[in-house]
Amino acid sequence: MGRWAKGAERVTALIEARHLQRVVGDPDTVTALLTSARRHVASAQVTAEDDPEAAYSLAYDAARKTATALLNRQGLRPTT
Repeated sequence: MGRWAKGAERVTALIEARHLQRVVGDPDTVTALLTSARRHVASAQVTAEDDPEAAYSLAYDAARKTATALLNRQGLRPTT
């Protein structure tokens, strides 16, 4: 895998600290994560008025899945 133009030192440090792991990026995994994240956002919007705590959890999961998809697209996976 190549290096990242921005933040290369930080990404390398995270890999060395085993906070990130190199993987083969998979477009199907990226698509599945983003599809799930979109469903979570839609559910959060519907739920927000009646159950804001649940909506927050759904929004948090959507953000986490989106970030994981971005990392996967770059050939990385969070380990912690």
